[in-house]
Amino acid sequence: SHTVFVSLGIARLKPYTHTTFIARKEPSHMEKPTVFVLLPTSAQNPVPSMVTAFAQAMANVVTVTEVTRDKLPASVQEFQFSWCGCVLVDGGIVLFEPSAIVLHIAAVGGLVLGDSVAAQLALKSAFQEACTPKAMGDIKDPSFFSQTLQALSGGKAVLPAAAASSTNPGKAKAAAKDDNASKVVPKKSKKKTKEPMKPRVNPPVAVNAEVVTPPVHPVLPKEGKRNILVTAALPYVNNVPHLGNIIGCVLSGDVYARYMRARGHNVLYVSGTDEYGTATETKAIAEGLTPKEICDKYNAIHNQVYEWFNIGFDFFGRTTTPAQTEIAQEMFWKCYNNGFVEPKDETQWYCTNCEQFLADRFVEGTCPDCGYDDARGDQCDSCGHPLHANQLTNARCKFNKDCGKAPELRAARQLYLTLDKLQERNEQWFAEKNAKQPWSQSAQEITRSWFKTGLDGRAITRDLKWGTPVPLEGYTDKVFYVWFDAPIGYISITANYTADWRKWWQNPDQVEYYEFIGKDNVPFHSIVFPCTMLGTGDNWTTVDNISATEYLNYEGTQFSKSRGVGVFGNNAQECGIPADVFRFYLLYMRPESADTDFDWSDLVVKHNNDLVHNLGNFVNRAQSFCNVYFDGFVPEVDLSAYPEVVEAVNAELVIYHKTLGQNIMIKKALQAILAISKIGNQFVQHTTPWVSAKAGKLDEAAGPVALACNLTYLLANLLLPFIPETAEKLLSQLNAPPVIIPDTFVTLFKKGHQTQISGPLLTLIEPAQAEEWRAKYRGKQETPQKRELVQLLPEGGQVTPADIARLEGLIKEQGDLVRSLKAANTDKTVLKAEIIELQRRKAALEKVTGDASDESKKGKSSGGKKAGGKKGSGKKQEKDEYPAEFVAAIKELGTKVAAAATALKEIKQAGGDEATANAKLAELQGYKKELAELKAKAKAALSK
Repeated sequence: SHTVFVSLGIARLKPYTHTTFIARKEPSHMEKPTVFVLLPTSAQNPVPSMVTAFAQAMANVVTVTEVTRDKLPASVQEFQFSWCGCVLVDGGIVLFEPSAIVLHIAAVGGLVLGDSVAAQLALKSAFQEACTPKAMGDIKDPSFFSQTLQALSGGKAVLPAAAASSTNPGKAKAAAKDDNASKVVPKKSKKKTKEPMKPRVNPPVAVNAEVVTPPVHPVLPKEGKRNILVTAALPYVNNVPHLGNIIGCVLSGDVYARYMRARGHNVLYVSGTDEYGTATETKAIAEGLTPKEICDKYNAIHNQVYEWFNIGFDFFGRTTTPAQTEIAQEMFWKCYNNGFVEPKDETQWYCTNCEQFLADRFVEGTCPDCGYDDARGDQCDSCGHPLHANQLTNARCKFNKDCGKAPELRAARQLYLTLDKLQERNEQWFAEKNAKQPWSQSAQEITRSWFKTGLDGRAITRDLKWGTPVPLEGYTDKVFYVWFDAPIGYISITANYTADWRKWWQNPDQVEYYEFIGKDNVPFHSIVFPCTMLGTGDNWTTVDNISATEYLNYEGTQFSKSRGVGVFGNNAQECGIPADVFRFYLLYMRPESADTDFDWSDLVVKHNNDLVHNLGNFVNRAQSFCNVYFDGFVPEVDLSAYPEVVEAVNAELVIYHKTLGQNIMIKKALQAILAISKIGNQFVQHTTPWVSAKAGKLDEAAGPVALACNLTYLLANLLLPFIPETAEKLLSQLNAPPVIIPDTFVTLFKKGHQTQISGPLLTLIEPAQAEEWRAKYRGKQETPQKRELVQLLPEGGQVTPADIARLEGLIKEQGDLVRSLKAANTDKTVLKAEIIELQRRKAALEKVTGDASDESKKGKSSGGKKAGGKKGSGKKQEKDEYPAEFVAAIKELGTKVAAAATALKEIKQAGGDEATANAKLAELQGYKKELAELKAKAKAALSK
């Protein structure tokens, strides 16, 4: 049911070396299996006659077709090898020298060799009849054929009558007389199918290492062991996670947890969905469900996605549980009673129509920075600046999609966690943790930046309904702010896993705690959560190491569910490639010190080159040699006989353990694995064990084959944390259990260990598929069409009230267009172009109504000089626009405005509390008002 392409030309001239083989799976529609023999371009090569003779000999059982390279299908994948033998691949068998080729053709034609010497000799006679003696002459050991055929089919049968008739009758008859245990009979079945490879029955297992035992649940800390608690950032429940979310926390944490288990340590890995807060309420309103229904729906989706990606949580929970309420309230009371929680008044938008205070995401209005009319209360989609809802003008309520009323600012009393009182202890704790084991670069830098600007109190309550209720009298109508509540979810999720959760969370002397998060979550894990723990006064297990990633982008842009851009958890399963392919590439591209980019073409290249051609090629060769020449029994080996190889492998093992176990630089550890497989390939290529084996020197071949098999076993265990499904498949082929990963390369197999019949470990991905996937997941990335700009005002003439009224109409028209595009989730590139046009129209109106910004009033002359300025200068010349007595004061106030604006921006970017931001905003608005009044006076003086 498959087609095999074989090049015999070079093999004929130089047996067993540099043979090209081309194979591709074909539909099962052929009456007989077909072999396409790739002919050499040189007419002087005698191979065609050999092919003709062979085709005649096997005419009844297989179709042999001669082709030249230029006639091959474009879809055929070509491989170059510099060794001989046979390796099973998906949909075909890769063969590398003439005897193996003939064996395969015989096998697909229904021939499976029996055990007798007579049958072996009869088949050899058929080979020699079909092929020239020169090509086959150095095959002297008939056992080679039975060993090769065993690797191909694993069964017993005899030569079909048609094939038998083509052999030398005398030789076959004499051989059969020497061993009368075998007869040549035709197959009974008319259906020509290849016999499946039969696995060995209970092959012996003998390994020289401690076997990894699966954990017994519930996992609890153990005396005398390294007890390691691992958490991954709790993903928001309101959406499907994309590949950036997956590598940013859950996959990275999974690799580390698996590695630590493979080192023999006691590990607990937990995570769950973050289900409280505004985001959940917003999603519930959008889908017409209750918050509880939204949480149930998306918690199940998250579970399914992580299960498909083979994320090995010990427990994956959620935050909407009684345990969350109990533990969060307990920690709150202790912080409150210890004087680290205080009430503060702040202003907040209140909707009289909906009769409630509005969270930031339930408010939209005009951005104070760029003038965009539909900025959200927490961020402007136009300029990208983070905002506080109080900064918006023309605010509108978005709590209910049918509301849209203008809310009013009201005083609201909230409870604040006094981080300023805890800063000194927090800084000391941070320094001690990093002295023992440095955190990731971004985790350190972000934390230090918060310390540098000084910690301020931060609100821990909000006027919402969906959240953990606040137990303090006078605040029972509020819930805890999600940034305070969510990290406590790690503890409550553990409590839902085991009643003995305090053995993990209040046991710092016996437990090490590691967190895996994205860089946007650093302050909540390095400052807020530790300060909450410190504020309680209890002996908590605080985080020992935070591994924070940068951002993974998608094909040069950001992931967007609304625009269909990028691969999300459910999309990955639809691609038709194994989860391990995604795991491998995401870990290879893990954004450890800078943002990285997911690229489909790069995924295919790295999978095909680094996994299939490098690692897959080596492990297939090692197992093939062992099966063909040693019946699957791994020979004994003294590794000290190969010091250079051992030294090179050990150097990579040092990198693997240091980068994964200490520095948590996961992709460097993966690169060390690939370097080890490359060492293995080079070793096999240098020692050429197949040459020794075919010459009957099995003792000479035993050492290299044994080393290759032991190195394959080592690689299987090194791979388990990264691509577990592939590693488990390799372990199954080796008939070996997972063992504790050693510090150095040692002999892992004992005498008498037998491997299983091996099949293909990995398959190639067609490069053309990258374009298919790219097109499928590019989403609605539209290209904005070029447009003719509308003339807004008459050129060179006096602007009339009618002109201003027309311009105001154009602004309203463009504003309506922008709002409709936003409502339709239009591509951001298109939306951005329309926003720019809206801003152009507003700027024109401001210019003629006297409220223009300084930038719009710059004197410009194409290619010329500004009065009193240098050619091409873009700087405003204050002295030319205002009387001299006003210039210095205007410049001073302008500097104050710029400084206040910069300070406000920094506060927002650092996630500062609302009270501080509001104070700085009030200061900025005061400076702006003074500047506007001063400029008005200057204009009046100038006109006089």
